[in-house]
Amino acid sequence: MVELWVARHGQTEYNVRGIVQGIVDSQLTSSGVSDAMALGRGLAEAGINFDAAYSSNLHRAVETANLALTAGRQRLQVHKWFGLREQSFGMFEGRSEAQRAAAMIELTKSTDRFGVPDFTVDQVAELSHIVNLHHGVAGTENVAAIQRRFNDTVGIIAQRAAATNQQNVLLVSHGAVIWLWLASLGMPMNSASIGNAAVAHVSYDRGEFRLRTYNDRSYVLAGAEQYGNVALG
Repeated sequence: MVELWVARHGQTEYNVRGIVQGIVDSQLTSSGVSDAMALGRGLAEAGINFDAAYSSNLHRAVETANLALTAGRQRLQVHKWFGLREQSFGMFEGRSEAQRAAAMIELTKSTDRFGVPDFTVDQVAELSHIVNLHHGVAGTENVAAIQRRFNDTVGIIAQRAAATNQQNVLLVSHGAVIWLWLASLGMPMNSASIGNAAVAHVSYDRGEFRLRTYNDRSYVLAGAEQYGNVALG
């Protein structure tokens, strides 16, 4: 049995400013740094000792992983994997969330694909792909492709862990791809967006994933309490 601890990166400048990130990057805020460190302390306090650590190859995820491990006094190399990176949002990256929402609302008015402007995470992912295609922008993934890419990547990591008797593995990734993967494992489709530094616990055994918990910020809060801080991420 391999236990996977899948965390979203800490808060970034683009998160605060309401800018679409995707595969472009922005720096962690001071709260993001504090949350990443609190996450590491909280996981260590809970007795979770990692045998391996992986992150997306985007800077915000790598930094979060390194900060968490250092704060938790766990000396591990962070392996950076392309397959754990965020969805590409194409033409919307670096633009405001409001601009993307307006484009999606305009599309749904013309196609009545979903019929409502209050989009869930999977609808945002799918519509972002469709709008990009309408504007001739290639290279974005639809929901099925994102889920397949992330699942295949985590599957390889889990198989390697099982083959080398690793019990606990840390993965740091991004909000949309984590949400979409967890939804494929049975998380309710009306679940909230994944919070910064929130953790999902997924077990892996004999080729099967089992979702234990998701969107859990208790580790961040516990780690912050050790230093009398309140995690804001």
